[in-house]
Amino acid sequence: MSHGARRRWASTSAPVLLVGLLVLAGLVAPGSAAEPRERLTIGDMSLSRCSVLEGVRFQSWCGTLIRPLDDSSTIPIRFALTLPRNATPGSVLLSDVLQRPLIAAFEGGPGYGGIDSGYEYAEMLGSLMSERALLVMDARGTGRSSAINCPAVQRGTMAYPKAVQACAQRLGPRVDDYGTARASDDAAAIIESLGFRQVDVYGDSYGTFMAQVLAGRHPTLIRSLVLDGAYPVIGEDAWYPTQGPTLTASLRQVCEADPSCRTHRWDTVERLGTLIEGLRTDPIVVVAPGGDGQRHRIRIGPSDLLDVAYHGTYTDVTYREFDPAVRAALTGDPLPLGRLVAEFQFPGGTPESPSENSAGQFLAVTCQDYPQLYDMTQPRPVRQSQLSTAIETARSTSPSLFAPFTIEDYLASSWETIYDCMSWAQLPQEQSGPPAPPTGTYPDVPVLVLSGTLDTVTTADEGRMVTRQFPHSRAVDIPFGLHVQAMGNTVPCAAAMTRAFFQDPAGFLARDNGPCSAPRPRLIPRFTRIADSSDPARAVVLSVADSVSRSQVAGGDSGLGLRGGSWEVVDVGVNAVTVQLHSYRLFSDLPVTGRATWKFDGGGVATDVRFPGGRLEARWSDASPTADVRGTLAGSRLPVRVLAP
Repeated sequence: MSHGARRRWASTSAPVLLVGLLVLAGLVAPGSAAEPRERLTIGDMSLSRCSVLEGVRFQSWCGTLIRPLDDSSTIPIRFALTLPRNATPGSVLLSDVLQRPLIAAFEGGPGYGGIDSGYEYAEMLGSLMSERALLVMDARGTGRSSAINCPAVQRGTMAYPKAVQACAQRLGPRVDDYGTARASDDAAAIIESLGFRQVDVYGDSYGTFMAQVLAGRHPTLIRSLVLDGAYPVIGEDAWYPTQGPTLTASLRQVCEADPSCRTHRWDTVERLGTLIEGLRTDPIVVVAPGGDGQRHRIRIGPSDLLDVAYHGTYTDVTYREFDPAVRAALTGDPLPLGRLVAEFQFPGGTPESPSENSAGQFLAVTCQDYPQLYDMTQPRPVRQSQLSTAIETARSTSPSLFAPFTIEDYLASSWETIYDCMSWAQLPQEQSGPPAPPTGTYPDVPVLVLSGTLDTVTTADEGRMVTRQFPHSRAVDIPFGLHVQAMGNTVPCAAAMTRAFFQDPAGFLARDNGPCSAPRPRLIPRFTRIADSSDPARAVVLSVADSVSRSQVAGGDSGLGLRGGSWEVVDVGVNAVTVQLHSYRLFSDLPVTGRATWKFDGGGVATDVRFPGGRLEARWSDASPTADVRGTLAGSRLPVRVLAP
């Protein structure tokens, strides 16, 4: 197995289009017509026209680079290269594009391939797709690049430690052939084979880890880096000690920004701590709707609460509802909290296939590259002893690591990563541990680190840890940002920053680029069993917003109301989802029926619904503090304005 990039083609000049357009007949069944396949040669790579990424501004070309897997076998690394739509063979535009730095985007995970995320990168890059080439690849062991299939881990058909052990045994001597160092060498080999001299790299989540490793191992290729949700390669601790303080800071930030929360006598974290202590001796048992469209008998203990709280990094619905649900549970109504737990434990949807998200590749990478509380080069009994010592040390020296939760709460949760690799294979010394730069330092290139202040998985503190390792860098914290900011234009101003940075990295760092924030999560004022009769229009709007939230977190396309009724997705457009409500009850005395359309960009909602005593239409968005309402209510004509949900 090669430990460095294999340079298959190199030139001191810019990439050259060697062969224009070739029309080749594909393999077809007897008697059928063959569609011509366009081919394009760039550098020494022959690419096929493909439809994995198509847009008004761009088209895609797919390729494969055969790379060493180990000393005796190879693995195909699949990738897609987008070019501006008018960059046709022989055109001046194509020549210009090939002389500009390539943009390479690396997906998070690990386990996910990058090709299928291409549209989200294209949405982030916007107008740059008309000017630059974009490379996305399925890293070894993911997607189309021989995705690792470990059925027991993928499907959860046996106890997790045994499933992990079975996965390692399935890989056998190739268990250490899927690490980030080798994946970064694959990426470098593709870039060099295409003939690009330099690359602007975007990474999200684990993709930032990949980007750092690429920069450390192939520094001369890198023009700039955008690290969105940065995971430090160097300096991280297996306990992830910044996560606990980030969670409590996030809960306070959301509460203090919301009038319905900050006026309460108790601090939001104190409320949570009070509930946690009560759950230790008196767990909550409640029947609540899950994300799978079914009601489940849920038992809520401290670790269940921890799971919900920390996974809020992936959806602002949790931040909208968590503190109000805690308040409701403390006052005798556990159903809203039970729903959050049920949606986490029973998310619904179809299990992902290995080509969509390889659980085996996740283990192969994390057990080799991520910090552990034990030495992966040692036999399992030694590792177990090391882990026991590490846990006892943490209990005695850092008991508040996850406060207001305990270390025991963390270890009993699904958020923990401590035990993941205990039953993984014993690794060779040279293949274990974070892949730091061979020279010991990263290149002095412009680096932009984006961090969401509500991100509890790759925290803003971790982002600053990475920033300190690059001498020419800037950390930008996005208020109210969750996990990953720019990808998919999730936070438009963060995507705009990324575009501006890639256009002029050094110039971007030299100037003030202004403020940038994600939308503030607007909390449910309070969960009540009965609607507020003094403001019925507001109660209806809250009910509609609740159904839209359910469509965002459920794994399927239908589900149940908190206190009755149901919802279903009836239309999915390019930029919007339409939800049908069937006697949907956020409040037990207020069934709401009708439709609501939610727009992805800007969070705009338009609804037309009926309810006992009236009918109304309403509109609101993330940017507006109020909802415009019109219709009839108890025989009286509206319009009115109410606070937006």
